[in-house]
Amino acid sequence: MDAWVGTAGTLGSGLTGSTTTSNFLFGRLQVTTAKDLGLVAPGANTVYEIAATNILGASAGEIIAPMNAIVVRHHLFRVLVVGLLIVCVFRVNECLCADHPHEGYRRE
Repeated sequence: MDAWVGTAGTLGSGLTGSTTTSNFLFGRLQVTTAKDLGLVAPGANTVYEIAATNILGASAGEIIAPMNAIVVRHHLFRVLVVGLLIVCVFRVNECLCADHPHEGYRRE
């Protein structure tokens, strides 16, 4: 089997950011194209092997998908903002409670 057989799955998940979406969109295309090119034959490959290469290619393409990089960057930014807010709350609380160190955080 040629190495380029899973290319449709790789491109699909690279564009959509999802292995499932790529398999849904390009799975039948991959199998039909393999049949037309004569890659599926009794002595050669089965339809299941061609579909498996599409899944393998889609999994590899999801690793390099730009959509996933954007999502990770967004979540890291959100964690940073929440962390800074927590630090600010603790600093303000320390300043407000500095006059009464023996009472701790209890305010009356």
